[in-house]
Amino acid sequence: MERSGNDSTYQVPDVAMIDDILMDMDGPNLDFFDPFMGNTYDHFALPTLPDGNEFQFSPDRASEAGSENVSRTSLLNTTLLHHEARENSQRASVPAVSNVRAGELMPRSHDKSATPSTSKSATPYFGEEAHTHTWNDLCSRLNVTTLGTFKLPTPALIRKWLRLYVDAFHVHFPFLHLPTLDLTKIPSPLTLAVCAIGALYRLNRPAAVALHVKAVQCLDALEVNIPSLILEQKLLYGWTKPTCTPGRQTKRPLWYSQARILSLVFTIFSGDPMIVRKSFEDFGILSSDYRVRLWDVKAGSSDRIISSWTAWVERESSKRFLHMCFILSNLSNITYGVPPAFCLSQDGTVEMPDNDVFWQAQTEDQWSQLISTQPTVSLISVRDAAGLITGGAPMDELCGILGAWSVFGTSVVMHAISTQIWQITQGAMFGDLSNSQGMFQENGQSVSIAKRTQTVLNRCRDLLLEAHSKSSDADHDTESPMLFNSFAILRVSFSRAFTSVGLSNRELLLYESKDAMISAIHDYISLRQERGESTTKSVERSFEGLIIPFQSSPLFVRKTAALTWSIEHALAGWDSERLDKKGAPITDHEREVLDKVRSLVEEEDYDGSDILLASNLARLWACFYDDTWVWGVTPRIGWVLRELGNAYETLVET
Repeated sequence: MERSGNDSTYQVPDVAMIDDILMDMDGPNLDFFDPFMGNTYDHFALPTLPDGNEFQFSPDRASEAGSENVSRTSLLNTTLLHHEARENSQRASVPAVSNVRAGELMPRSHDKSATPSTSKSATPYFGEEAHTHTWNDLCSRLNVTTLGTFKLPTPALIRKWLRLYVDAFHVHFPFLHLPTLDLTKIPSPLTLAVCAIGALYRLNRPAAVALHVKAVQCLDALEVNIPSLILEQKLLYGWTKPTCTPGRQTKRPLWYSQARILSLVFTIFSGDPMIVRKSFEDFGILSSDYRVRLWDVKAGSSDRIISSWTAWVERESSKRFLHMCFILSNLSNITYGVPPAFCLSQDGTVEMPDNDVFWQAQTEDQWSQLISTQPTVSLISVRDAAGLITGGAPMDELCGILGAWSVFGTSVVMHAISTQIWQITQGAMFGDLSNSQGMFQENGQSVSIAKRTQTVLNRCRDLLLEAHSKSSDADHDTESPMLFNSFAILRVSFSRAFTSVGLSNRELLLYESKDAMISAIHDYISLRQERGESTTKSVERSFEGLIIPFQSSPLFVRKTAALTWSIEHALAGWDSERLDKKGAPITDHEREVLDKVRSLVEEEDYDGSDILLASNLARLWACFYDDTWVWGVTPRIGWVLRELGNAYETLVET
């Protein structure tokens, strides 16, 4: 890594050394265990690796791997064309949309021969033509001073980052339409934003930062600053009345919005307090863009009367951008405790995503063949989809409806319900002002609200288990990543609804002072905890997420989860400390749950006695955050968990 004078840009280093530690992305992945939970802890069915201690690697040992591991990473170091992804369809991979049996995603039949044959999303090809176009476009957007010493990396290196973006990020958040993502034509900021995410997953942070900075500089250059004279005139003359002539188009290009949300994902989860706070300010751009675009993609505004693939892709891409905004808003709330930028009642009128089979079509002919086999169907809104779950419809009817949703749509609905649960808990605070945490109490009116919420969340869980069961029967794993992620969000919803034992001040991640963060931790452990059957049930659900890494190989998960799992799991694990109970169990159910936690802790050679269970669990769980990480917020969470363990131990000693 080099700097030029005081210039803040980096020359992107070669990352060949890191190839050895990433392994083949078509090798170990989510398929190494079944991520879905049964109804009891005895039915996890998570196979154990031969010996967790045999699997050891780290960035420090990457240089020792030598050339013998080149074959393992051949797919990462090979130029990928669209047809080459099809040739790899028989290899184990991070799941994406594959051959879908009739009735699995929709309750209506279609010709299976028309279904896209790829078992994973094809990576757009980046060659010399795309390299030249991207560089020329970048130079046209930034002046020489702003461009500095930045040099666009080689096509081969960019192809690696694109591959990592597709395999490690897009598979969880498929809001970019890859089949039409022509890298020889799209504006450079979007290409750079995509590559920045891919470079993060390749653990090349200097390269990721350099690409991200240039992408943001290009985006910021497009922001319109209203001259003071025009601003004064608009504020003084007739601004209260609508004009007869249309004003300047306020809708930004879709590529701009897509690049902007990727840049915000990059910074919001960077972990740096100053950068995160600035990102929340920039979130206003997305909020404004969301509402401008919402009018065009409301449910019922199309009724699928779209004959052009281009028009369909444009509309579906706009919808999925809005869905991604909703998801990012909820994830920000989970991480930092900031209020969500969107609410289901007002912003949930956006139409649900269309079938993933259509989204995965590689050509217009393939899409036309698929779309022609389907009857015209009006997709419902995200708000109505959530309402079907919360409204008490029969489960058999719901299971049929769920089959009509795309897997991404199911994930969006889980995020929407999670946001709604957070808002309900805030409102519950005014039902019992003595309850400073704003959580449900098992008395008075709060009981009915709590029981209804618990019913809704149990229905969500049953629906996800049913969806997983159908995908298993279909002999494909296309749903696995996003359904797996939905379970993580569901665990967050349980914690939000029924426990008050979490770190209530999640904004401590935004504190820059160590003393302020430690003070917030001590304030947390001094809080009075609410106890009851609902709380215990929530803790029991959280334990499902806690047990996953330990039922396989903790070391393996510590080294690979950051590279294959969605960030949703790390953020859901932020609730793992809710398992820490202060005081003796008051019911047999509490004792049963804590005994399971104790057994897990002791299996890892930690003291599981009552007085040290909380502190050792926090330290043990921190290892999964600060071992191998992609997003900077995760080692910061790990630090908080370790300090939480220290605070518990200090409390015991005093």
